[in-house]
Amino acid sequence: MDIIFFINIQRKKMSSKKELRKKEIALKAYESLVIEGVDKFSLNGLLEKISMSKGNFYHYFSNKDELFCFTINQKYEEIYTKYLEKNNNTTFDEKLNGIFFIYLSDKQEIKEYMSIINQMYYMFSNEKNTHLYSYMQATYVHQFSTLEAIINSEIQKGLLKEDIKVMIKPIFATADGMLTHSFMLKDYDLNKELSKYLEFIVNTYKI
Repeated sequence: MDIIFFINIQRKKMSSKKELRKKEIALKAYESLVIEGVDKFSLNGLLEKISMSKGNFYHYFSNKDELFCFTINQKYEEIYTKYLEKNNNTTFDEKLNGIFFIYLSDKQEIKEYMSIINQMYYMFSNEKNTHLYSYMQATYVHQFSTLEAIINSEIQKGLLKEDIKVMIKPIFATADGMLTHSFMLKDYDLNKELSKYLEFIVNTYKI
């Protein structure tokens, strides 16, 4: 929910026919998720669209949850490559805004991606959905470690107070809460509210 947004990037070369086919299936699955939403997504409907039997599908994915994880990871990697990879942020506030770029972006494809993540949130939080739950746990570990590394670097430079370390997890929790509000409340301006919050964090803990 990278919610989220900086989802754990798995940069593997998609060289084999099987991996390429998985990517093709994921692309079609993502298109269906954007149009139908998570609740109305039908695996049978997807397989019909791509002319694939269920038995053949299980050659690539063990279940729908694994497909979802692979699909959103592929989309995030696409977004990262397109918008984030070449960012050259230098100051702490630039780096902080860079981490939350997908929360703050007004680009339609990113809004669609975040909407899907938000719809999947209840599935992520249920340990019975082992693929989705494990995926989200790994995502948060990646998010926390990324921000922690940036903060430690700024502290060593003498630019941030040591106290900010206790805010690593609350910062993401607040951003996720704001994201949910933006989908529930028509007039909630996520970009404005999250930008104000991140600015507050920077001003509170900078030296």
